[in-house]
Amino acid sequence: LFYFPGILALIVIGGRYGFDAMMIREVSVNSPVGVPVWPLKMIIFFAGLGLFMAGTAEVCRCLVCIKTGSWPFRDQDVQELEEVLIETHSTKVEST
Repeated sequence: LFYFPGILALIVIGGRYGFDAMMIREVSVNSPVGVPVWPLKMIIFFAGLGLFMAGTAEVCRCLVCIKTGSWPFRDQDVQELEEVLIETHSTKVEST
């Protein structure tokens, strides 16, 4: 309910903030070298796009679940890191 309006606000406002900084090639005033900060501000916009795509994918999964009555399987290459570490550690212990 609140996810997509918040993400859209992040994309719109963050994009405006980042693009304004990019147009003036904003640099840090705290550094004598003048380190550019506009690329960091653009990350806000791109992070919002990534979150929007992830949310859209999850909504599609929910629609498939509503239609078929069961959740679609996640890809096999996507695993929890904890499970991978436990499996790797258990194979090392068994081999020694």
